[in-house]
Parts: sequence; structure tokens; C-alpha cells
Amino acid sequence: MFTKKQTTKAAPPMRFNLRDATPDYDKLAELCATLRAALSKLDSEESELLTRLSYKAAKPHTGVSAKVAELLGDDVDETPDPLSEGIRTRLTEINALRRDTRAALDIATERLQRARHAASKVICEGAKDDYLARVRKLADALIAAHEANASLCEITTALDSADVAWTGLLPPAPANRMLGAAYDRQNRVAVWLKDAAADGLIDKKSIPQGLTQ
Repeated sequence: MFTKKQTTKAAPPMRFNLRDATPDYDKLAELCATLRAALSKLDSEESELLTRLSYKAAKPHTGVSAKVAELLGDDVDETPDPLSEGIRTRLTEINALRRDTRAALDIATERLQRARHAASKVICEGAKDDYLARVRKLADALIAAHEANASLCEITTALDSADVAWTGLLPPAPANRMLGAAYDRQNRVAVWLKDAAADGLIDKKSIPQGLTQ
């Protein structure tokens, strides 16, 4: 009789949301998005009006602009065009609106960054205990890996000392390339532990003697 192996459900991915930490962030993020959209709309309108103005300035029978006609020495109609004047007026308005909108966006972006830092502080404060616990768990795992590697290197060192040609018979497996030399107090594990202790993430006393610097 076969027993169905029970599978352990994977833990849901950890997610943080700045919007949940402070209401100001959500409102400011939406404001910045609205202002960027407004700038994009103004740019599109400007591009369309410039195109219309260019076509409007073209002479009907040649399809060239008044400026090109002037350079060619052709007759140029200097009669004011109400539609062209309206387009130019709107282009002036667009430039003013763009300037004001960009100024508003700069201020809103600065406020958003301040709200982001405030929200980040709230989130990090809530995640601090779990974060520290996981760092210490990693430190314990690195120390265990270092000790296991040192134990393995004890065998290979003894084989080398006896001049045993072991590498062709026993595939080399020490993790020195990943962890650093087992007997080096400056190896990668030692450096990581030193930095973690300096940052107050782990207790310096928890570092084994062979890894202290």
C-alpha cells in the first residue's frame, strides 16, 4: 500500500506596500501620475498644433511653406490668417501651462520622496525583528558551512601531508572558492560576519574564534 506524500505549501511571497504605511504617499503618487499625464497631453497637443501650423503655412499650389517660398524667391502671401494666429496663441498658452505643470510636478515629486522615506521608516520598523532574526539565521548557517568546510579540509590537508594522490580518486569538494579558505581569518565568511557585527545585526561574541578578525 502506497502512502501519498504530503506536499508542504509554499509560503506566500512577502510583500510590502508604501501606500499602506501612510495615506500621504498614495495621494502624492496619484498627483505625480496626473501631472505627468498632463505634461504628456500638452506635448502631444503642441506637436499636433505645430504640424497643423506647418501645413497651414504651405502654399496650396506648391505644397511648400511660406518660409521655403520666400527662400526660393516665390511670392509669399502676407495676409494674416486667423486660424494660424489662434494656433500660435494656443502654443503660447501651452508653454505657460507646461512651465507651471513642471514646477508643480517638481514640488509634488519632492513631497512624494519625503512621504516615501516616512512610509519606509514605518515599514522597516515593523519588519525589523523578522529581518534581524533572518540575518542571525543566515549567520548561523554561514558559520555551520564554514565549520563543515574546515572539517572537510582537515581530511584533504592530511592527505596532502601524506603525499597521497587523492585528487584523481576523490573529486575535490572543499567550498573554499565560495566560502574562502577554511583557515583564513580574512575569508568571505569572516568578512561578512565582521560587517554584520559592526552594523549591530549580530552579536560579535557569536563569531567563532577561528573567524574573528
